[in-house]
Amino acid sequence: MSKEKEVKIFKQDSNLILEQFPVLKEWAIKNPIKIIQNKNNWDNILKVCNYFKENPQPRLYIRELPINVHTKFIEKNQSIIRELLDIIISHYASKEEINFEKRFNLKYSEPQVRFKILDKEISQRNFMGIDDIAIPITQFESMLLPISKVLIVENKTSLYTTLTLPEMNGAIAIFGSGYSVNNLKNVGWFKDVELLYWGDIDVQGFEILSQFRNYHQHVKSLLMDKETFHTFFENETGTVSNIGIELNLSEQEKLLYDNLKIKNWRLEQEKIPLAWVVEKLKFEQLYR
Repeated sequence: MSKEKEVKIFKQDSNLILEQFPVLKEWAIKNPIKIIQNKNNWDNILKVCNYFKENPQPRLYIRELPINVHTKFIEKNQSIIRELLDIIISHYASKEEINFEKRFNLKYSEPQVRFKILDKEISQRNFMGIDDIAIPITQFESMLLPISKVLIVENKTSLYTTLTLPEMNGAIAIFGSGYSVNNLKNVGWFKDVELLYWGDIDVQGFEILSQFRNYHQHVKSLLMDKETFHTFFENETGTVSNIGIELNLSEQEKLLYDNLKIKNWRLEQEKIPLAWVVEKLKFEQLYR
């Protein structure tokens, strides 16, 4: 394409943008390259922008939006659309959110929280006896059940183990799935329950515990102690950690963490016999 034609298209696109959205004048002055890079898309980009201007809180999935563009157009052009919407609907955009859907009040595919109900009465009364459940995180955050104890377990094997434990009144066990515990950071009702975290005894297990404790300060570690480790350790090596920040751990947890980090040791949850788990839970007075 000749320079003359490129300049002509640039002027046409700039005029089109500013005719519809004068508020983008400063952006256009600062970003001529982006105007040129999107020269074939401005009609559709502006269709999207006009829709959000008229409907700044759509509460729909991206592909449900009644905009006459290709179903994948917004997904493929999120970067430029994000910049423009941050200006056009600045009062409605949640700019602390990285996720496009959350930022612009759209529906999105939520993480699921999988949990097992360890109290048969709660299971019968509220879920017709079903005790293995997965629901979207926002539903979990607003769940109203007579729960007094929550046990977060790091892996699925341990989650299955929880159903073979003696019944725990008012208790559920949640599959934390490693660092995905961040999905639970906004569960407000956690502040009113006894909260325990049971992870692998390795550096990652304690780093996840620290992460979770940053969200919920009262969480206690379970079966992540020196006695359990030395009783069942089988010389298994772990994954090297390069994390250098100060962790949110108790003194005893930090001593064990430092030793594991230096020697790169690991004891997985599933290596701990059920009888030992039961005795530890009894010691913690979790059975009533």
